[in-house]
Amino acid sequence: MSERWKPIFALTLVFLTFFSLSLFGAETAIVPEPETHKLENGLQVLLVPQKGVEITTVDLWVKAGSVNEDPEKNGLSHFFEHMLFVATENRPQGTIAREVESVGGLTNAATSRDFTHYFINLPSSHLTKAIDILADITRNSTFPRAKIQREKRVILREMEQRKDSPGSYVRQLLWQNFFEEHSYRLPIIGTRNTLQDLTREDFLNYMEKYYVPSNMTLVVSGNFDGQKALTEIRDTFGQMETRPAPTHPSPPEVPDSKLSQKRRKVVTGDVNQDYLALAWKAPSVKNKEEVYAMDLLITLLSGGRTSRLYKNVYRDRSLVTAPPSASYATTRYPSIFYLYAQLPPENYEEAKTALLGELKKILQEEVSEEELSRAKTKILSDYAFNNETYQGVASTLGYYATVAADYGFALDYPQGIRSVTTEDIQKVLRKYVDTEAYFEVLLKPEREKGGKG
Repeated sequence: MSERWKPIFALTLVFLTFFSLSLFGAETAIVPEPETHKLENGLQVLLVPQKGVEITTVDLWVKAGSVNEDPEKNGLSHFFEHMLFVATENRPQGTIAREVESVGGLTNAATSRDFTHYFINLPSSHLTKAIDILADITRNSTFPRAKIQREKRVILREMEQRKDSPGSYVRQLLWQNFFEEHSYRLPIIGTRNTLQDLTREDFLNYMEKYYVPSNMTLVVSGNFDGQKALTEIRDTFGQMETRPAPTHPSPPEVPDSKLSQKRRKVVTGDVNQDYLALAWKAPSVKNKEEVYAMDLLITLLSGGRTSRLYKNVYRDRSLVTAPPSASYATTRYPSIFYLYAQLPPENYEEAKTALLGELKKILQEEVSEEELSRAKTKILSDYAFNNETYQGVASTLGYYATVAADYGFALDYPQGIRSVTTEDIQKVLRKYVDTEAYFEVLLKPEREKGGKG
């Protein structure tokens, strides 16, 4: 599956063998179709009333992430997310968390390249409280200066912790160097220098620009009364000023002249093995059929113990020290498809050849119906598990409404996966991947026997 989908539960191979695609047939709606409303000020509202446990998720999605940042303000979107549940003009610092927790609820948030979202899970009887709080923090947050300074230290520690993970470091280097001018190169967390320079005024200006109704989607999913929820939303979010959504020009893509050649970024570090990533340009979320094919491709390559990289590179040949992975991030603008592996330095050449060889096999040989069916079942199983909770449904609908500007993508996804053929996978692989031209990131030990240059 793409990086967008992280399975909530791991499915074992034995468990998967009891599934067939018929369990996820066209008649089965994995994601319920929402009731849609558009407030006069431009806020998009998606309501998904369901029967079940008396719990509801209220999830606010904002079309603003690190892709919208200037380099000198890099990290502001993520830092802003840390600050939004802190205090408002109506709720002093520390009271928001207590208010939610006192009724058995919880708050959380996340920032990515293309979006930021904030959600509250709580008993359905307190739905109006969740709506009121989310409306309050997006209109009236105060960003206390003392809290900004304390939170800077928290994020700086988070930044240092990421450096201790070789895999995270390699992936960060990959995004930073694959995109030379595109703002996808900017680390979501920011840098030490840009973080230190952010001020309270930066937060207020950012809220004024991006946190406007026409740039947001509110999703409510759970066991609740739809009319009551809509009335509360109109009474709170509906009072926000009508303003046009901010414009953001498409960032410059990597030129074809760069994509048609091998590029390398080699670094050394305090590690005892090689960490390798091989990357190519990949489709944006706007290309639905290509997204479906890419998700099947990465599942064939690294979707569990029956996948090709697991069997042919890790299990049978022991060229790597852990199962390699194939990844693809579904994003608003053209993205990255990459292979990642960790391996003994002496296996570098052979392991890289083996990784590229698996791509060549898919290009040259038809995928069997059994293997393709197994990959589809894996994807649809993960998709079903991700959406078995109210929160999962809210997250899926909010994501596609924000990144694809089309929540219908979430509804169409299962059928899109079912319809993919071997030819579709080969076509998208042939379009984006040249096994002789790729971007490579290699992290290797500072001292090793036999360098690779």
